[in-house]
Amino acid sequence: MQYFLDKVADLVLEQQSSRLNRICLVTPNRRAGLFLKKYFSQKVSKAVWAPDVLSMEDFISTTTGITIQEPVSLLLDFYQTYCDIEKENAEPLEEFLKWAPMLIKDFNDIDAHLPEPKKLFDNVTDVKRIEAWNPDGKPMTDFQKKYLAFFAKFQHWHSTFAENILQKQTAYQGLAYRMAANTLSGQNEPDLPWEYIYFIGFNALNQAEETIIQSLIKKGKAEILWDADKYYLENRNHEAGMFLRKYRSQWNISDFSFVADHFSIDKKNINLYGVAKNVNQAKLAANILKSFPQTDFPQQHSAIVLANEDLLMPVLNSIPENIQKVNITMGLPIRKTTIYGLFDAFFQLHITTLRMKSARRGHASAFYFKDLVRFFRHPAISLLMQQAGTVLSSEAFINKLYESKKTFLYFDTLLSMQQNDPAFLEIFSSWFNGFAYEPSAILKALRQLSAKLDHAFRQQSLIEQTPVENSLWFTDFEALYAINIVIRKLEDFREKQKEVDDLRILFMLFQAMARESKLVLSGEPLAGLQIMGMLETRNLDFKNLIILSANEDILPAAKSNTSLIPFDVKAYFGMPLYKEKDAIYAYHFYRLLQRADNIHIIYNTQNQDLGSSEKSRFLTQMQLEMPLWNPNIYIKERIIALPSAKTDRHDGLSVQKTPEMFLALNSINQKGFSPTTLIHYIRCSLLFYFRHIAGVKETIVPEETIQANTLGTVIHEALEQLYQDENLPGKNIQPQNIDNMIKRIDLVSAEKFKSVYKGGDINTGKNLLLSRVAARYIKNYLLYEKSLVTNLQEQNQHLQYIKAEEQLVVDIPMKVAVLNTEVRFRGFIDRIDRLDNTIRIIDYKTGKVEDEELKFKEWPELFTNAKLGKCFQLMMYAMLYSRKKGMPSLLSPGIVSFRRIAPGMLTLCLPDTANNGIIDQHSVSVFEQQLEVLMQQMFDASIPFTRTTDEANCSHCDFRVTCSR
Repeated sequence: MQYFLDKVADLVLEQQSSRLNRICLVTPNRRAGLFLKKYFSQKVSKAVWAPDVLSMEDFISTTTGITIQEPVSLLLDFYQTYCDIEKENAEPLEEFLKWAPMLIKDFNDIDAHLPEPKKLFDNVTDVKRIEAWNPDGKPMTDFQKKYLAFFAKFQHWHSTFAENILQKQTAYQGLAYRMAANTLSGQNEPDLPWEYIYFIGFNALNQAEETIIQSLIKKGKAEILWDADKYYLENRNHEAGMFLRKYRSQWNISDFSFVADHFSIDKKNINLYGVAKNVNQAKLAANILKSFPQTDFPQQHSAIVLANEDLLMPVLNSIPENIQKVNITMGLPIRKTTIYGLFDAFFQLHITTLRMKSARRGHASAFYFKDLVRFFRHPAISLLMQQAGTVLSSEAFINKLYESKKTFLYFDTLLSMQQNDPAFLEIFSSWFNGFAYEPSAILKALRQLSAKLDHAFRQQSLIEQTPVENSLWFTDFEALYAINIVIRKLEDFREKQKEVDDLRILFMLFQAMARESKLVLSGEPLAGLQIMGMLETRNLDFKNLIILSANEDILPAAKSNTSLIPFDVKAYFGMPLYKEKDAIYAYHFYRLLQRADNIHIIYNTQNQDLGSSEKSRFLTQMQLEMPLWNPNIYIKERIIALPSAKTDRHDGLSVQKTPEMFLALNSINQKGFSPTTLIHYIRCSLLFYFRHIAGVKETIVPEETIQANTLGTVIHEALEQLYQDENLPGKNIQPQNIDNMIKRIDLVSAEKFKSVYKGGDINTGKNLLLSRVAARYIKNYLLYEKSLVTNLQEQNQHLQYIKAEEQLVVDIPMKVAVLNTEVRFRGFIDRIDRLDNTIRIIDYKTGKVEDEELKFKEWPELFTNAKLGKCFQLMMYAMLYSRKKGMPSLLSPGIVSFRRIAPGMLTLCLPDTANNGIIDQHSVSVFEQQLEVLMQQMFDASIPFTRTTDEANCSHCDFRVTCSR
């Protein structure tokens, strides 16, 4: 089968062989022109002057002498125009950049489609006036007046902006098209360097392009070569042929060139695949590639078309090894490279100091710990630190950041963590200056960062004896060049625009330029497997096709309202709407299929956003219509079902005990089993294994706000300090003692926050509220105790404060395998006191405790039900006290809940007794017997550490992912 551009080459050589050097071939993009040149080279047998082959944009620039500006440069030129017009009323550049890109896009559309700007903008203003009209006759608010004035200025901004940039022989694309249309549609013979022009394979033309082409055709200077199929051209309802039918009618074309009938005649095998997740689309495409004839790859007969260009890297990483030549046409946006993330993190590091007000003029800046972690965790920074041989590696340094428990850190603090290492100082000192108020300096720092990374990548290449181009970091290495260009442009903009002198604006411009900048990936353009985006397939044909991400809202693209011009105004002036944009995608899709034989189309079935798992309407349309049009078109659809993850694959997950584990258990026994340790075992023996045998710990993360455990520690220590300061241990508490303590609550709690919550700020925000909550909890408790003491004195009774934060350690003989000796238990008791004749063991809780949490029906339940952890803890404290100090006549363990202070101390309710919270020796003996059974299980070699069967215990477990819970 002869491809479209091949036929074009034949036609041109047949008609223009004697004057090839005096003709011009205009294609929709440069990629099509490159392939067209290839076909010409294959057909000529002797040296000839080649025709000029230009993209439409290059043709416009050549005929007008106008250079089309890049987006950021346009924005800054527009801002200069805006400031000249608005003067003191002009918004700051940071605010301007939020709406100006949308307005420039509208200017571009207006000029490309040639409506009279003044009439259009007058209509926009009128529509906005109607929207702001109050039927009740009330006058407009100041906001409404400013809103209308904003739209009323569009026409002046547009005309002045266009005039200013044209004086410099520059323009945005639409304006260049308008100028070309005005020049080439005049009555005079256009002054062109060619005798004849072919416009090749165009479909959706803007009004300027229509005017240019029609004018040149009427003057006998040009013709247009269409590329279409009767399947969609002759069907009045088929959106793919909408524009072609329009031109055939309006231009009165009786004979369309190159109208084929491939969909009626050719045999096509079309396979549709639904698969979940983007990465699986890439893997499936790789498997399909293996089925293509190997002889087709060198002849560029095969292509992968990415409707969603974000799939480029997964696809590249999945290409089979037998495909030696691959050409990527679209380029890789530098924003998709990992090295861009480092520069983004560098900016964010300093911008946060502005946002969080941790930077002051003339002083060192304090950096937010999350920004520091993101920066130092980047692989490129790890490489720098590794090559420099800093005291701590990147990961060890991050652990130091966590352990500091500081939310904001100065560079001096970072340096001290690295033991004032000169290597660390040399690398990082210039990057942690106060750029918040000296934004120009950050550009120099970015260049230094880029230079150091370039050197590091090259050095690593020497160390590994691997060429840079074959290394894993080659993409990042190449991206550094593109990032350097962006930085240099930023420096130029800053020199020309005094307004570009703010860190946030520099970052916005950096991001904007990075969006437009792409990394050109190496490859032979005219050989091998072609990987391209949908728009790059214009005029190109392939025998074997794989199209990825054929989902609704991708193919065609989702509707987006990125315009300040109302919909009805656009429709009236003939500017493109959703229908026209969908028709463009439809044409590209069907034109791509019309000469292909083997077609594989993949869509994503994963539910994410609304509509994202729905296959494209083009696929459904094709399934319903194509087989009726041509029985030789075979369409088969398959949903690729991935193996489901079995949630029960870890059922019975267990770890058999080994001699090494018994050594760890013995080590715990030497220190003593605490209530928390044993509750972990009761809750889940596998949790106990992970935490206490394997030693797996939680990652330490600095507290941005005061956490519950910190709040509890502060309250515990503050109460201990207050009672200690009153010299109360061993004495009866008097109301005056409590009055004295209440006066010192704020001072003592502040001191404890300073020591416990090191580096944290308790003077603002949520932390201020939590610090006041802590003081309120303490005061409420002391007020309750004062009332209690007063009432006791009236009854000639007393409350004696004995001790706080006492650690009790006891060794109890138990028949436990392996040990055959005593088992050690320990516990910290928050407070011990004597109320009249009763010894009270008190545990403080900052959370709310209900009465039901201190009741249990059977003793064995205490050792199997993790919800009874508070009961287990209190019974263990009673056992420790009685073993250590002897069983008193009356012993009452209980909990004081600071969130429920009114009932006072909440006591245990034992099974089948009316004990009124009193624990006797019998109860302790029963508890010890059950505890011995628990310890026998723990030390039994035949009983493994097993995952709990009660999934309720897993809801807050740190290891639930490991256990698939």
